[in-house]
Amino acid sequence: MIVGLIIRVSPGHYIQDAVKFNSSYFFNILLPPIILNSGYELHQANFFRNIGSILTFAIPGTFISAIVVGVILFIYTKLGLESINISFVDALAVGATLSATDPVTILSIFNSYKVDPKLYTIIFGESLLNDAICIVMFETCEKFHGKKAQFSMVS
Repeated sequence: MIVGLIIRVSPGHYIQDAVKFNSSYFFNILLPPIILNSGYELHQANFFRNIGSILTFAIPGTFISAIVVGVILFIYTKLGLESINISFVDALAVGATLSATDPVTILSIFNSYKVDPKLYTIIFGESLLNDAICIVMFETCEKFHGKKAQFSMVS
């Protein structure tokens, strides 16, 4: 926070322009080791034994959650209560970002109370795949947004 404050109050825009957030670096360089580390710690036998349940919660659950959050955000911005104007694709990208849940607290409680390993594996596996699905959805929205901007410049 202190480094961010120093960068924020520093004169000129050279430092601020040099440390801009780049989503492609984050998604392609920083995030994969985190997800792979989590997958390495997972008990593989339990994961593959429960792959049907995990995939059922991860793929449709995450997709439905992202769509619902995106639609609610889009409708809210169209109501005019705030001075925010967001496209539907941007609202879906935000929905995908917010749908990436991380159940660290639940898993630590499960660990301390020694719950059924099957339940622990399903929750942990779903959170791993959930992150990957949200990344794909966000990247898809980003690519579609770029194509939409190209189409509007041609028209």
